[in-house]
Amino acid sequence: MNRSSLGFTLPEMLVVVAVITILSSLLYYNFNDASVQSRNAQRQADLRALQSAIEQYKLDKGMYPPGCNGALVWSGEIGTIYDCPSADDGQYIVGLAPEYIRALPTDPKRNGNNSGYIYVTNAARSAYKIMAARTAELTPPGIQKPNAFYPDPHPFMSCDVSDNNPDAVCNAVSPFGGLGVIKCDNTDSEFRYSYGLWGGYPDEPRPLNAVRYEEELEKVICRMP
Repeated sequence: MNRSSLGFTLPEMLVVVAVITILSSLLYYNFNDASVQSRNAQRQADLRALQSAIEQYKLDKGMYPPGCNGALVWSGEIGTIYDCPSADDGQYIVGLAPEYIRALPTDPKRNGNNSGYIYVTNAARSAYKIMAARTAELTPPGIQKPNAFYPDPHPFMSCDVSDNNPDAVCNAVSPFGGLGVIKCDNTDSEFRYSYGLWGGYPDEPRPLNAVRYEEELEKVICRMP
């Protein structure tokens, strides 16, 4: 009988190797899955912490904090295409840290330099949006808008779009001009793999000029990177 120097036959050794390979794969899969869930949970917690700090800033100052790149332009963490050359301290939201939050968080695992935590406001700084752009580690279909199979909107759905809500700000096509066709749909990777939160106008009294109100609101809430 053909035995190795360790006392195992060749078929026995092949079985042992196969078992070790299978166990290693299972351990890797479980560890990787846990890591993905942990990073996604961290992203959601970071966005909620930023939202709380941003709202507290507005209570004190009367408007939302500015992004380091100015209004209607994305401002983001260092190392992204949205960072601010003059802000080498990484303060992509100006004046928020350390008074309202200890430090501005950064994404636990970016997906290229066009991804990570980003922030934008309108010109009046009465509305804002914060995103974990293109880093939500989800298998297809990703973050869905509500439909027959996913009737409830994802709590971090990155755009205000809903088949079940005709009053949503970001419907398939804007009736108010400006943005034209809204990007937030099931085929768009920025929408499906990004987390988002926003605030401002939706909680304030609607002004007399409803069309202008909608246009200004769309500029922020419907904006994708």
